[in-house]
Amino acid sequence: MRERSRLRAALCLFASSPLLRAGWRFSAKAPALAWHRNFPSDGRIANPHLARYPIRSEATNRRRENVLSRAFVKESEGLVESLPDRQISPHPNLVTPEGLALIDATIGRLRNERSAVFGADDHASLARIERELRYWLARRSTAQVVHAPDDTTVVRFGCTVTLARDDGRQQTYRIVGEDEADPSRDTLSYVSPVARAMMGKQVGDTVPMGSSEAEILSLKCS
Repeated sequence: MRERSRLRAALCLFASSPLLRAGWRFSAKAPALAWHRNFPSDGRIANPHLARYPIRSEATNRRRENVLSRAFVKESEGLVESLPDRQISPHPNLVTPEGLALIDATIGRLRNERSAVFGADDHASLARIERELRYWLARRSTAQVVHAPDDTTVVRFGCTVTLARDDGRQQTYRIVGEDEADPSRDTLSYVSPVARAMMGKQVGDTVPMGSSEAEILSLKCS
């Protein structure tokens, strides 16, 4: 009984001591007493009355801090810096049915590419794919499908026009949406100067082509 009273008094004295303010920790729930901090380099106990108290050992605390640090670094290294978004045209997003299918195919391809590089630690490729995917998802959400017009006597969106140039050359273009346009494949964006000049024209009409003119030879809208 007397030993228990002395131990209780010693614990109360330690709990109110300046050691706590110096970074020492006390845990009333610890199941055992641990030797801690009071060991000089020669191995002697500097103060045996203060060396034993119920806390978590400093080595354990260091191990926990190292684990947390490694986890933080690993999580930080996994962050992908986003690239600036691609500029989106202010014009209405008109597309042909084929153009809508092209957007869907592009989104599917990008999703497959993202899955392939997601675990490959290739942050640059992942950032690029994410930017492209954001662009095409935005374009898919605003796409306005324009089907073939009923009136095939005038040039409209989706029509294929054959032109005769002043030098005798003939060129054929189809007027499509901005994302579909590829002059190397004979498709022009409906907002391009040439396409805008042809809109509403009929066979036999002339349209400006740079410093010269071209005549509309044929018109197909299907």
